[in-house]
Amino acid sequence: MTQSVFVISKPMVPPWNDSGKNIAMELVTHGNRYAYRVLTTKDFQFENQPGISYERIYPSGGTFQAGLKQNVKVMFSGLRKKGATVYHYFFAPNKLSATAGRVQRMATRVKTVQTFCSRPAHYDNMDELIFTDKVIVLSNHTREQLLNAGVSPGRVVHIPPGIAPPAPITEEERANIRNKYRLGDNRVILFPGDYEFSDTANRVANAAHELLTEKKDRCLLFACRAKTEKSQAKKAAIQSQLRGLENRVMFLDEIDDMPRLVGAVDVVLLPQTNLYAKMDIPLVLLEAMAHGIPLVVADSGPLQELATQQAGLAVSGDTDDIAHQVNQIMEDSVLAERLGKNGKQLTHSRYNSITMAKEIEKLYDELLETDQ
Repeated sequence: MTQSVFVISKPMVPPWNDSGKNIAMELVTHGNRYAYRVLTTKDFQFENQPGISYERIYPSGGTFQAGLKQNVKVMFSGLRKKGATVYHYFFAPNKLSATAGRVQRMATRVKTVQTFCSRPAHYDNMDELIFTDKVIVLSNHTREQLLNAGVSPGRVVHIPPGIAPPAPITEEERANIRNKYRLGDNRVILFPGDYEFSDTANRVANAAHELLTEKKDRCLLFACRAKTEKSQAKKAAIQSQLRGLENRVMFLDEIDDMPRLVGAVDVVLLPQTNLYAKMDIPLVLLEAMAHGIPLVVADSGPLQELATQQAGLAVSGDTDDIAHQVNQIMEDSVLAERLGKNGKQLTHSRYNSITMAKEIEKLYDELLETDQ
């Protein structure tokens, strides 16, 4: 009899623009040895996926933000075992969810796993935030942080996130994407960061003059969602700072085809050390790698692991260093091609959905063997 996993996440429906529910979706659609039950809306269903059943508790998907009433629904849904032998939680660690998870665990007495979709705000009192048998982290960096905080090594498992490699972008599609976003024939530097939780956008803006002033064939694209008043204010400040470069700097908020956009740029720049509220290895970087696009990333924290694996260059975050490393890639086609090729190979061997699902299902096996 096939064992069943109850996946507790944000509503598993399109749009697939949230890293946490995206990796949960990749698991349930690429895992092949377990049946999965997911939280979704009343109308959505995966095509050609007979091993998936549905708990239709969410009123909508998209930009849905769970309120108290919805959180209570999720909690009560998890109090009924419904044949599941494993509960798998996909969310960032927080006290409210940890409390609900403990109650569910006591009521159902099943094995539990939590994927840390992003790092906690801090690593103090981690015992209050960890309630599952196993915790999956997406980078070695976060694993080391948890061990330093006193979490048992046997409880923390590093399983890199995975994507389904996208179809190659044809020259016609590349031209259409560039026309859609008015990129023209420019060589494009893409910054897919945020305005609110770090100062990275400001540092990229500080490097803009050095990157663009003498290079008339380049443009810098800020692809960041300004979701709050604070982030909107920071975006406006950067736009003001970069007056004079309006034709060379572009700002996009909601992007409905980010996986295709990243395949039509020349370099993806994310020199971000504090990834709070972002996934340890943001999916946009994996999507860029899958298309053979070279990266420039931070030389510390989780992103350093991509540079160590030769998918991009590492930067200290200093304005001059950012400009220098981006210029290296833009001016050395052999280097850019080598980094892009390495990144593409990594998404086939390490950061892909099938590999991720296999490793997670192997973890389920190990958990359930302890009951026998």
